[in-house]
Amino acid sequence: MSLAYWQDDCKVNHPPIDQEHHHLLKLLEDLYRSVLWDHSEDILQALLDTLFRATLEHCETEESLMEVFGYPDQISHMEHHEEILALILNYCLTLEQGLRPLSLDDVHDLAACLNRHISTDDLKMVQFVQHQQK
Repeated sequence: MSLAYWQDDCKVNHPPIDQEHHHLLKLLEDLYRSVLWDHSEDILQALLDTLFRATLEHCETEESLMEVFGYPDQISHMEHHEEILALILNYCLTLEQGLRPLSLDDVHDLAACLNRHISTDDLKMVQFVQHQQK
């Protein structure tokens, strides 16, 4: 079952960033399937940890790019990165502490948050960088 969190309208036309976005959304699809198929909490925790690390690495990639090109909305963009990372970390801790199971809605919320960020903040940042490169 594929949820198609990744769609062509997710592209920001910066191949390395598009590849990272595709990877993140693929991890979310894997997480969704694992919740749907009622996999163990250990598996879900491992997937969340992988998603957190991959998201952190992706944020570092973007933040480096923003720094190099003097992106004027860098602080706001980085705050959104922190919000996304905090959301993932919150799900990690909630699951780890046994407070409640991870739900399909949780995964959809993560995907919606990430897709919003990609289609607004990331697109705007990449357009700025590409304009600076001309």
